[in-house]
Amino acid sequence: MFQQFSEVTQRINQIVADRDLGKLFDQILDLIMGVTESQAAVLYLYDATSKDLILQAVRGSAFFQNPLGSHVPVDQGAIRETLRLGHPLFISDASAMLHAIPGTNGHTPEILLQTMYCIPLMLGEQPVGVAQVFNPSKVDQAEQLEFLHLLGMLLAPHIEKAQRLSDEQRRARRFKSLIGIMAHLSTTLERDQLLDDIMTYVQELLEVEATSIWIRDEHTGDLVLHIATGERSDQLREVRVPAEQGIIGYVVSSGKSVVVNDVLQNAHFYRGVDQQSGFTTRSIMCVPLRASEIQLGGRRGEIKETIIGGAQALNKCDGSPFNEEDKVLFQMLANQAATILQLSDLYGELSRLNLELMHSYNETRKMFRGFINGITSFIDRKDPYTRGHSQRVADFSVAIARELNRANRIVLSEEMLHHIHIGGILHDVGKIGVPDEVLKKPGRLTDDEMDQMKCHPVYGIELLEDADLLRLLPIERQAIEEHHERLDGNGYPRGKKGIRRDATERRDDVGTGVEEETEQGISLIGRIVAVADVFDALTSDRPYRKAMSAEEVLVILRDSAGEALDPMCVEALVQARKNGRIKVQREREAEYLPLKRLEEQEMLF
Repeated sequence: MFQQFSEVTQRINQIVADRDLGKLFDQILDLIMGVTESQAAVLYLYDATSKDLILQAVRGSAFFQNPLGSHVPVDQGAIRETLRLGHPLFISDASAMLHAIPGTNGHTPEILLQTMYCIPLMLGEQPVGVAQVFNPSKVDQAEQLEFLHLLGMLLAPHIEKAQRLSDEQRRARRFKSLIGIMAHLSTTLERDQLLDDIMTYVQELLEVEATSIWIRDEHTGDLVLHIATGERSDQLREVRVPAEQGIIGYVVSSGKSVVVNDVLQNAHFYRGVDQQSGFTTRSIMCVPLRASEIQLGGRRGEIKETIIGGAQALNKCDGSPFNEEDKVLFQMLANQAATILQLSDLYGELSRLNLELMHSYNETRKMFRGFINGITSFIDRKDPYTRGHSQRVADFSVAIARELNRANRIVLSEEMLHHIHIGGILHDVGKIGVPDEVLKKPGRLTDDEMDQMKCHPVYGIELLEDADLLRLLPIERQAIEEHHERLDGNGYPRGKKGIRRDATERRDDVGTGVEEETEQGISLIGRIVAVADVFDALTSDRPYRKAMSAEEVLVILRDSAGEALDPMCVEALVQARKNGRIKVQREREAEYLPLKRLEEQEMLF
């Protein structure tokens, strides 16, 4: 047994190097079939969202009727028992339980089922998946079951790691695509082309079969299909859903987002669209399109939010349920679609009335901020230990800048405050390029890992440069590059030293602690974001330490002033905190927790 286990271990080390999940799963099944000398095998992986097993691979026979991606409840027969025990089971009469073998649907298979092994793949007490092998030749139960138990324990961490890597790569692809969308949308104002592009991006990023945008008819209240992507979309022209009918009708009338992973079990599902198009809807994620209705003429400037329609994403291609990351991405892009629709109407109205374009300019900025916030959500989801960090740093940075204005130390326009806010949001954008095992490590980093972490400002610049977005963010770029630089030159990534005086800075007092000014010094936005970043990092919880109190951190910041941080910016933060304009993570979470719970309840239909 030891010799066999040693050979299998070497084989596992060879096959887990394959980064293609499909090929990896096939090779794992081939390995198990070889060990057991069986005729067929299947692999299911556990999905924490649906709490089901999802069929990932079938080898040796086509007797499984269900496609890859099919869901299997964990409470069925041998699967339930093997997961409960955490140990493999041997079934001596598999044919008697044909109806209970997931995937066969009770059909007679190509091979005559006789015996079966059911092997749990566990990480401690947490299920990773289940493998089943059929008609094994080796049926020495005691020894073989123990060997398969060891094999399952050996495979589980490799499978879990491969899944995490695949998820990380998918998030990185989504993130880069999102950056690309921003660059593309800045090149045209043609409404329907923009909407079609956005929904095509949604289809690709969410990996769904179809997407659609529905607009409410102001006269009848009916929902009219405006944009559709995916198979059969060309057969949908001027399709209507009666007012308040269907899932889309419920979403538009209630203003609530909805996820339905099995439409046949939902009483609101409207079958008319499927019947007309020939498309089969299995699952839906649906969100309202909200727009700020801007009153012109005598009531010019008055803003009122209204729901103008809804957006749908249909059927995950792999059969998996919609998850939280899908929801965030879809809502963000749907918000941009709503803004585009609103901008189109506003441009027409402004043209007719020959008014200034300030409102449309503000809405364009709103759309841009929406994309930036969407990017931030991706950064925070990649690094859950710092979730909300980017938004807090942005808020703190603006508070510091406003305090500098109040103290008459600088003169910053609202336009510059906007740049500071966006720079704060984007300061950690490069973390998308840092490996998960480094970014999410709960303990102290090694020197090599720290070197990788220190590259994130450079990664951020490269990412935006590749997407041709730096031309839109020349000031924000400084915050991304410089938020870890120090006045004494011991920061990273460039080791910049001293300050680069902004034309708006007065600095006419004595004893700032900053004597050196250089052309290559740190910019004002870089110094502001650096102070905000350190303050939030130290006042936020991390897996390896608890948050420090604001009072403790303010002492640390003052001690670092002049050596690492700009004293002027430190004192501005101190004053902003004193005046109640800066609240730390725990204080903010205490305020928003009730609202967050309400939003989570409304998301599930």
